[in-house]
Amino acid sequence: MNRPFCCCIVIALLQLTLSKPTEAVSVPGLQVKFLGQLTPTDLPTGVSFGGGGNAFERRVDLSGSIAAVGAGVFRQGADDGYAFAYDVSDPANIRQIARLRASDNSAGNEFGDGIAVSGNYVFVGAWGDRGDRGAVYMYDVSDPLNVIERKITAFDEAPNNAFGFSLAVDGNRLIVGAPKFTAATRPAAAYVVDFTNPDNLIQTKLVPGGDGGFGDAVAISGNYAIVGRSSHSSPFPFAGSAILYDITNPNAVRSKQLAPTDAPNYSAFGKRVSISGNKAVVHVTSDPGPTNNAGTSDGAVWAFDFSDWNNVVQHEYGRPVPTFGGPVAPFGRWLELEGNLAIAAAFNEDSARGAVYFHDISNVLDPVELLRLPAQTTGDMRFGIAMAADGPNLLISDQGGRVYLYQMIPEPTAFALISTAGLALTLARAPRRQRV
Repeated sequence: MNRPFCCCIVIALLQLTLSKPTEAVSVPGLQVKFLGQLTPTDLPTGVSFGGGGNAFERRVDLSGSIAAVGAGVFRQGADDGYAFAYDVSDPANIRQIARLRASDNSAGNEFGDGIAVSGNYVFVGAWGDRGDRGAVYMYDVSDPLNVIERKITAFDEAPNNAFGFSLAVDGNRLIVGAPKFTAATRPAAAYVVDFTNPDNLIQTKLVPGGDGGFGDAVAISGNYAIVGRSSHSSPFPFAGSAILYDITNPNAVRSKQLAPTDAPNYSAFGKRVSISGNKAVVHVTSDPGPTNNAGTSDGAVWAFDFSDWNNVVQHEYGRPVPTFGGPVAPFGRWLELEGNLAIAAAFNEDSARGAVYFHDISNVLDPVELLRLPAQTTGDMRFGIAMAADGPNLLISDQGGRVYLYQMIPEPTAFALISTAGLALTLARAPRRQRV
């Protein structure tokens, strides 16, 4: 997530009500085209696929032509976690290439409750493994007939640390959250795993000092990572914060705490984070935001520009005055940042059908709303409960277990307004996560 997305066109809010799947939604400057739907083969009865159930974790991800979706019945001690890998290179023929399950699968391991993809590698979280010590399974799907499994555990694993609860990947680095949910011998942490040599993994541990939900959400882009701790009680109870890390030198990691500047009007800051290049976005659950009343739970997003490490620029934005079925969205509960394009879900909007908003944050002090993408069909519920973006490609799932593939493309009329280093080239380049 480290390429520019330069588009500074002021665009009016697009409002559409759909009764059947749409081929494309567009405004001048940006088009989001529906390509197809990912469906599982041999999904056991009663197992939730993708965003099915009450999923708020990363259950979908993609890298280039490979997409993956987690499935299971989670947090009930079940033994039915799976992950499904797809080849999406031809949207007219989306093919399932692997049905993944831990070779040592056990009841309650929560396999499939987190997904990340980089090149030909699919990572599947299993934070309940072995007394909630947790694990991440790494699959090489380059040869679907001979999928290779590796199991990653924390080098200092301990019971109840929940290693694998959150995960994200960029290039050859994986970041794994271990937020700890019950008494444990080690504090909450996050681990950066360098898998340049898959047979010799190098782990760097990030510990903030004080738990506060540290590791609930993680993201990584190049030499920067961000970790949310949504129940951090500084400067006031359950306010939340996020920690930004410069991991250029694993032996001398720099860190910086990020928090809103409008205390005490917010809570649970850091429940969702995303990062790309020198920018980051962080969700805050209860916040007056730019248009909401104090104490509402509609949610807002804080955008950060840390191009100057010593002078971080930040600004808050939200959705417009609610006109789509009530104020509780919550806006930004799922976030993706691809270059300067911030993608935020409002999955309770429009009578819980959901919607997804696109903002240009080239200038974080003046985010520009580009597009509102409504639910794909009137039958969708909580559209946007999980998302993933890679270059021009976008996955969005809903609570009913539907996973949709979209393509984000610039409108031809906007080409003259976009620099050669901007939107058009961003969407034409190779995926940010290089094949390894």
